[in-house]
Amino acid sequence: QEGITLLDPIGQGGFGVVYKGLWRNLKVAVKIVWFSEDSVSKKDSRAHSRAVIEAAVCTSVQHRCVVTTYHYAIAQCNKGGPVPTLRHIQSSGPLWRLSLVQELCQAS
Repeated sequence: QEGITLLDPIGQGGFGVVYKGLWRNLKVAVKIVWFSEDSVSKKDSRAHSRAVIEAAVCTSVQHRCVVTTYHYAIAQCNKGGPVPTLRHIQSSGPLWRLSLVQELCQAS
């Protein structure tokens, strides 16, 4: 997974999970988003395109008030592997995973 080591989960939403992780010896947050080409939201079947756009926007925005994204990877998940139990995934089609490696912020 592109040199990414996942550690403890630190948050979960409707589309994925955020983990503490390591990338290039740096403590990071890793946002994992799962999607399928024929997910429940059939209004837009271009899930892969949406993931690419999210990754492109996240890596191109730089501002002191925005979490920095260092790296991203999009990969098709293997058949027979663990499938996330997220409500929006009800698909018999290919399952994909977007991994966003981001700055790990400390809440204060």
